[in-house]
Amino acid sequence: MVYTEEEKCEIIYLFYKNNKNAVAARTEYRNLHPDRPLPSRSTFYYVKRNFRQRKNVQRKKRTVQINENEELEILLYFEGKY
Repeated sequence: MVYTEEEKCEIIYLFYKNNKNAVAARTEYRNLHPDRPLPSRSTFYYVKRNFRQRKNVQRKKRTVQINENEELEILLYFEGKY
């Protein structure tokens, strides 16, 4: 599941508020938001780790390298198949 920046901030807040105890943080999250899906324990650790490494909660931008020869080969493969 993809969380918004506000949800990630809340996940980090609850994680540290509960002394880095993901089970307790999940319980508090469930009490605060019974209508939302419950994040897994690993989500709390993952969001915290990424926040510490990147110093923000934004998603890392993906860079795509275009390989024209490969794209042409794929197009020709499907052209000949159909």
